[in-house]
Amino acid sequence: MRIDRVVLDTNVLISAIHLPYGKPFACLNWVLDNATLIASRELLDELESRLARPKFAKYVDEPRRRAVIADLGLSAVQVELTLNP
Repeated sequence: MRIDRVVLDTNVLISAIHLPYGKPFACLNWVLDNATLIASRELLDELESRLARPKFAKYVDEPRRRAVIADLGLSAVQVELTLNP
């Protein structure tokens, strides 16, 4: 089975950012090396807002948070979410 495109859950991304060298970090790196990461503006906004929460802010300061979001935005193919009536 070949995996071409992958969407990672916000919780996986938070764990990857918060705990480098853990399994979520390895998963993110595998996706970046072997597949196409798919993200929406909504997912990146959610990730940014979650990382700004006090429980995460003490581990990821604002400059790093902005850099990570920007890097993910550049690394991922961004898709637009639409509603199907």
